[in-house]
Amino acid sequence: MSIKQVAGRGKRPTVNFVDNQYLQAHGTAMGPRNACSYADLAMGHIDHLAKSGGDIHPTFWWRYRDDIIDIWLHGHDKLLKFTEYINSLYTTIKLKFELVVSHNKRNVWDLTLHLDNSIISTDTYSKPTDSHLYLAPNSAHPSHCIKTIPYNVALWLKRKCSSQYLSQRSDGYKSYLVQQGYKASLVNRQFNKVATLNRQDLVKPTEARAKRRVTPLVIDYNPNLPNVGRILRDNLHILYSTNLMPDIFRDQSIIPAFRRPKNLKEMLEPSKLKVQQSDKNSDQNVPPAGCFKCSKNCDLCKTFLFSLPLLPVLSPAKLSKLNSTWVAILKQLST
Repeated sequence: MSIKQVAGRGKRPTVNFVDNQYLQAHGTAMGPRNACSYADLAMGHIDHLAKSGGDIHPTFWWRYRDDIIDIWLHGHDKLLKFTEYINSLYTTIKLKFELVVSHNKRNVWDLTLHLDNSIISTDTYSKPTDSHLYLAPNSAHPSHCIKTIPYNVALWLKRKCSSQYLSQRSDGYKSYLVQQGYKASLVNRQFNKVATLNRQDLVKPTEARAKRRVTPLVIDYNPNLPNVGRILRDNLHILYSTNLMPDIFRDQSIIPAFRRPKNLKEMLEPSKLKVQQSDKNSDQNVPPAGCFKCSKNCDLCKTFLFSLPLLPVLSPAKLSKLNSTWVAILKQLST
């Protein structure tokens, strides 16, 4: 299959919504795995014309996805003319340039490069619109996920920042984490742990680990779950009581793996809606649209969904009695 055929398949994706199929008239979706390949194929043609087409060429042209770095030595007026030429190559791709005139400083993605006495030092860079939001510590995630976020932030700073900028950046990112609700003691402990590491070791390429065969026990995560790993370890002797099982499940090969359950938005507002069929010849197994009890007898249906008959207009006395009944139901649910 040629590159032209591959790119042609991604030009017009389709979307399903309420039993209707919609065709995207222009461009391609951002979600598929091959979307980045489509973008590189399209921008590769512009890269070629930028380096070899037109009257003026940049001294250096380097692109990663939609970010381009170029070194321009031909003056401001010719830079405007070159930008106009690049933006004329494709109608929907328009490049904006940030003119930086500096002899010793340059922002490159998430880094700021400093040139001091012929030595390049690095510092982190974030856009002015960056709000520095992190996963809320009270989110329904395993505790180790919450604890490792300050550690990974400190590790990222240790890799990115030279020694003269590390202390200032660490104080700033500590305050971002505390503002998100992380305990200051946890943040300081994780940053102090990273401070003992050698930066030279962190920037080296990591060696490939020996692959270990594991069998994940995949379950939906719930904050009220007991320690699943400990339960597995305490009861492995039951599994290993037969001669065959130790060969199938090696020692410490069964690990708990948590799967994110559906949230309220996914349960109440699915991406693909199912509508009730009115045609007699249609499939009768399609459930009606709306919020109804399912056939699986799940916790949501058993606890929160009630099938109540339609009530006539009630007198104030009966209405008061009905309200007291609802209060009793709510109290029962809260216990």
